[in-house]
Amino acid sequence: MPMTVRPLNVADREAWGPLWQGYLEFYKTELAPEITDVTWSRLLDPAEGMHYLIAENESGEMIGIVHYLYHRVTWAVADRYHLEDRFVAEAARGTGAGRALIEAVYAAADARGADQVYWLTQNFNTDGRRLYDRVGRVTPFIKYQRLWRAKAPSSPAIRAAPACLPGPDPITGPIRWHPAVAAGF
Repeated sequence: MPMTVRPLNVADREAWGPLWQGYLEFYKTELAPEITDVTWSRLLDPAEGMHYLIAENESGEMIGIVHYLYHRVTWAVADRYHLEDRFVAEAARGTGAGRALIEAVYAAADARGADQVYWLTQNFNTDGRRLYDRVGRVTPFIKYQRLWRAKAPSSPAIRAAPACLPGPDPITGPIRWHPAVAAGF
């Protein structure tokens, strides 16, 4: 199927919205409308460093989106590209749109001299993973993220954990070395 991959522009908001919402629904996520509004404005603001591409079919209908950003790393001189969001409308899956979007990100990374493009996906994304297995490789890394803390934890051992980080912890206060940290916690 002939298609075009191009940058997003202001006039694309109405067509982008359903694809963005479809992406969020696929990952069983709901965002407040103001988050979507901020995301949209960031995608269009060149100072933000976020990049975006869309795939259109031969009729000019938007059938896929990809959002990505580049960043510096401590393990290389070259920047790296993080492919953050990629989604193709269900009716357009299997047309090559997903691959075309990834390859367009690869081309942008190559033009900038990046040494890596990487992305995350949910383990249940079997269709996406079939594509990813053809255009990339699985790494041994497992993602962790901070647990949200609404208030200071009650356990002294947990309170001591930030002691191994530089600077004051916003919840526990000044850094103090604690034997629990040295003992492997």
